[in-house]
Amino acid sequence: MAVVTVSYRGDLELARDLCLSMDRFLAEGAEHIPVVPRGDLALFEPLAGGRRRIVTVESVLPRGYMQLPAPRRIRIGPFDRRIREIWTGPGGVVRGWIIQQILKLSAPSFTDRELIVFADSDIVLVAPLSVDSLARRPGSPVPRSGRGG
Repeated sequence: MAVVTVSYRGDLELARDLCLSMDRFLAEGAEHIPVVPRGDLALFEPLAGGRRRIVTVESVLPRGYMQLPAPRRIRIGPFDRRIREIWTGPGGVVRGWIIQQILKLSAPSFTDRELIVFADSDIVLVAPLSVDSLARRPGSPVPRSGRGG
């Protein structure tokens, strides 16, 4: 099992708390993979090690996607506006939320685990997380081996 977290510098403190809870509750043999922008890598690298490796957004996105350089904030007199990321892709301008979904869909390209779980930065585990704990929950999918079972 791999737990993938798409994050960025604005969620660093939340991501630290998530990582602490993963260290405590994530099942042996599972891995935690935060995916962060290349510009934030140095901030997240101290969290790497053990069963956690940090992957950059730019290394995961399919060819043809590029973040456009843009100011993070525009202030003109009383007007103060935060600017979201602006990306381009093969089809034109792509919103950040769509980039996040593409990163999630790309998870099999950076992990060979059969089960991939996505966890936002703003959660913490409060109980053990394992394939068995997911399979025992009513209504949750049961992983299949692909060999008739």
